[in-house]
Amino acid sequence: RLAATPVPASLQAAWRHAAAGPARWLAEAALAVRSSAPQEDSQQASFAGIHRSCLNVRGEAAAWAAVVEVWCSPWTPAAVAYRRRMGMAHAEAAMAVLVMPLVPAQASGIAFTQDPVTGRADRLVIHANWGLGESLVGGESAGDEFVLAIDGQDHPARLVQARTADKPHAREPEPSGGTRLAALPPARRQAACLSEPQAERLAVLLHQAALALDWE
Repeated sequence: RLAATPVPASLQAAWRHAAAGPARWLAEAALAVRSSAPQEDSQQASFAGIHRSCLNVRGEAAAWAAVVEVWCSPWTPAAVAYRRRMGMAHAEAAMAVLVMPLVPAQASGIAFTQDPVTGRADRLVIHANWGLGESLVGGESAGDEFVLAIDGQDHPARLVQARTADKPHAREPEPSGGTRLAALPPARRQAACLSEPQAERLAVLLHQAALALDWE
């Protein structure tokens, strides 16, 4: 029923108004149409790879189709089964959609501003893979792991542990829209997708964002 429900005309009008003025990138850029649900990530659960996000979306018609696809993703069999297994109430399921320009990333991934296993606030963990983040979040390819210490002003972030994974595939944008899973050559699949200085600079930015949002 949700998939068959038309996108409200008021939302379409707001989109076109924004695309004609302050947000021209809505009409001109490749888009990332991403899920944002209140249940998505917590100490008990993670919906990574379950809720839908669509990358390299091109054109208004494709964008609305992607929005509806993301709206529907809390009600797929996989999402319903996961909530049931985690003891989450289906009545609390909700979904917002974030629309932003797609960054043509050389490498991408996910980060935790506290160690997700130990809860240590002075440790930051990054998982990353070559290309777009779909391959990592969807479990198509293992990512490299970087553990960094947040030490203070003299050494804002220091790499303390790195694990380079075998990364056989990467997600790449298709010229006409959408993505494809591309095989990586042996040298690239065995190489770390972030250098030590890159990981440390990224950790500083992530830590600053966490502080700006008042997260300890």
